[in-house]
Amino acid sequence: MANTIKFQEEWEVKLQDRLQIPTNWKEICDVTYSDTQVYELPYVGTASESALQTGLTRGNTYTFQDITMSTETLTIGTFDIISELLDRADEAQSKYAKRMDRAKLQGDKINERLERIMQTLFATATNVGDTGGGAIGLGSTGIVVSGSNIDDITRAVIEQIHVAKGTKQYLQKGGFIEWRPSDWTFLMAFMQAGLKIIGLGKSSLIKGENPVEGNAQQAILSPYVQYVQLQRLIEKNSEKSM
Repeated sequence: MANTIKFQEEWEVKLQDRLQIPTNWKEICDVTYSDTQVYELPYVGTASESALQTGLTRGNTYTFQDITMSTETLTIGTFDIISELLDRADEAQSKYAKRMDRAKLQGDKINERLERIMQTLFATATNVGDTGGGAIGLGSTGIVVSGSNIDDITRAVIEQIHVAKGTKQYLQKGGFIEWRPSDWTFLMAFMQAGLKIIGLGKSSLIKGENPVEGNAQQAILSPYVQYVQLQRLIEKNSEKSM
């Protein structure tokens, strides 16, 4: 004896969410959108700056100096693309084959590609590393991040910004560190411990002192830290604990 039974099937109403890497290039980089192929960025280099003339006596002559400007050229001549064929009939007959879903995927992959390009360029930046005995400063030796030195790393990065004469830019735009997830855990533990010590009921999230519920999860997962906000949060908490 063999029955022939037809069973109903149930399908999800949309495709499963895709896991994606966190991207921070928009917050970190100086992003320029342009419809021009060649983009010129003029500047006056440190070696070309006019020298300050000192020790002059009134009534005596002084020397005019030349102004020398340079340009950094950005040529937009290559492109990356993700191209897919979606038949209009397929889109009409399937609720899973929607062009906006495909567009979101394409946008995510482009963001991830730009993130990797940015991280590759980190190799050309100034190194902050272990200078010996656990001290942190300008050096290429990797830092072993731990719960006991996570705050030292943040201070050392800010210190080197000041040493490199970037104080004005730092106060205007802030600084950043893109943490690995394991390092981010140490930073969160440090922040949470600090807030517990001073007895505040504030959120320990980095992206704002009073984040709304909608962006709270984003703040926890993001490896991006705005150090101006971090510094101000610590200063405010210190004032309230006095």
